[in-house]
Amino acid sequence: MNKFEEKIKKLAETYGKNPDEFINVLENSSGVLQEKKGDLFLEIGGILYNLSFFKLILTVLDRALKYFIDSKDKPGELSCYGNLGIAHYHLGDFRKAIEYYERALEINKEVGNKILESRSYGNLGNAYDSLGNSNKAIEYHKRALGIDREIGDRSGEASCYANLGVDHFNLGDFRKAIEYQKKALGIDREIGDRSGESTCYTNLGIAYHKLGDLNKAVEYYKKALEIAIEISDRSGEASCYAKWSVANFSINP
Repeated sequence: MNKFEEKIKKLAETYGKNPDEFINVLENSSGVLQEKKGDLFLEIGGILYNLSFFKLILTVLDRALKYFIDSKDKPGELSCYGNLGIAHYHLGDFRKAIEYYERALEINKEVGNKILESRSYGNLGNAYDSLGNSNKAIEYHKRALGIDREIGDRSGEASCYANLGVDHFNLGDFRKAIEYQKKALGIDREIGDRSGESTCYTNLGIAYHKLGDLNKAVEYYKKALEIAIEISDRSGEASCYAKWSVANFSINP
């Protein structure tokens, strides 16, 4: 963490319950030209995201958005909409997240940014899935998949397949979920995405567990665990141990 990030962290800890005062302190101490303030607040929003100060992020990004709109800075405006959507998503306000994701999508389509257009569709799919509307989620994730195939984004394609697997899992179609997770897994292995590979193995374990195939579930949980240990993913490691233990105990009580 550099000195600027440390300063933002201290301010966030001091004014975390008073976002307006936090903004005032930043405005009065930044020493940044007016036309650069949007970029400054956007950068601070990123720092706050990494520190999980999600409520402060909303106020900071709203201020960044104001500066970008005033200066007719479309890329900056777009970044704010996407990040505001992500912040609201993390706060559990999925409908508000959808509102911002849709604004981001509109601009991405307008400027012809296919990569970010796909991301917007993916984010919308995740938000609708979190609202319990998995059919709508599938619609958006398939749109994202179509774009990723078109532009040759293999990482994005893997993410879409994994998301579609989750959507079908939430609909109770575990075999379809497995089909999509295996497609995602194949790409993750191809491009060397070990984290994505571990997630797919975990999701496959969960789906087989639901189908009652405990031996298969244990096999996939073990593979996920091995990768989590390899890449030092402590959270993933703990999750895999827990799932593996439950499935293994069911086989050998």
